[in-house]
Order: sequence, then C-alpha cells, then structure tokens
Amino acid sequence: MQQEIQRTDPAELRAAARFVEEVALTALASYEAIPIDVLSGSVEQFPRASQPELAAQEGFLVLRQSIERAVSSLYALALAAENNLPISPFLLTPLQPYLEAFRSKVTPG
Repeated sequence: MQQEIQRTDPAELRAAARFVEEVALTALASYEAIPIDVLSGSVEQFPRASQPELAAQEGFLVLRQSIERAVSSLYALALAAENNLPISPFLLTPLQPYLEAFRSKVTPG
C-alpha cells in the first residue's frame, strides 16, 4: 500500500513555526514567573516544593520541549518542501494541531 504524498507550502510551514514560537513559547516563558512555594521539609531538612508543584514544574518543561520539537519539525519540513521533496502525511500528522491553530489565526472564520 502506497501512502499519499503531498506537496506542502514551505512558506506556510515557516510561518506556522514562527507563530508557534511567538505564541506558545511566549506563554510558557510567562509561566516561569509563577512562584513555587516550599511546602514540605525545612531549612534543616532540605526544603522542597510539594509533589503537585514539582509535577507542574516538570509539566512546564515537557510543554516547552514539545513546542520546541514542533517548531523544529515545522522548519525541517519547510526545508524539505523548499527542496521540492514530497512530505508524507505521516510526518505532518503530529503537527496538525499547530498548523490548524496557525491557519485559524491567519484566516479567522
């Protein structure tokens, strides 16, 4: 079974990557200002944040890495498209939410 290959506009992929960088990474950067309170332990017992706050910190890191991977992927596929290489739908599938968010911002319905 042969997969359907499509031509993709590299300008759109680059613009979507810039959009995701501007919107998502800017939002995540503002989250870094959220204070994490020391709720367990003490100065003598190695104070640390509570488990939910530690999970939230880890979550912000996971979100940042996910967004950075999406941006890198969009730029990589833009480069492939600029070189007239076909883009497999399998490579675009994980990026669809980012592309849809970009498209909805560019062409509000």
